[in-house]
Order: sequence, then structure tokens, then C-alpha cells
Amino acid sequence: MSAGIDHASINESERLEELGLVTDHSYGILDVAEVKDKKGNQVRLIKLRNPWGNFEWTGDWGDHSDCWTEKLKQ
Repeated sequence: MSAGIDHASINESERLEELGLVTDHSYGILDVAEVKDKKGNQVRLIKLRNPWGNFEWTGDWGDHSDCWTEKLKQ
């Protein structure tokens, strides 16, 4: 399976690139998970592989996101 972002406007593309996503690019799906956030809400996560390696997701649930807790990392 794979995922991707279809054509976007220049403004949308720039905003997505700031978050670490590239439009018109395919991402392999590595894993999926359902976790609870700090407020107890169920959150569905998809782990994507970026074959280029030049961008990294910087939004919620990214590697350096405050959404993660030590309990969720274990």
C-alpha cells in the first residue's frame, strides 16, 4: 500500500513542505496504530516511509512532537 498528496496549489504545497510533506510524491505505508492522546482521545497514526530522505514530518506526532509521552513511546 502507499499514500500520497494529489496536486495542490502553490500555497498549499509550501505549507505542506514546511510540515515535511511533498505533493505529487508517493509514500510507502510502514505501519498503522491507534493510540490515546494526553486528553484520552483515540488517534489513528500512519507511519510513512519517505524514499527521498530530504523531508521529515514536523507536525503533531512527528519525532519531536509534544504529543508523545514516555508511556506511548514504550
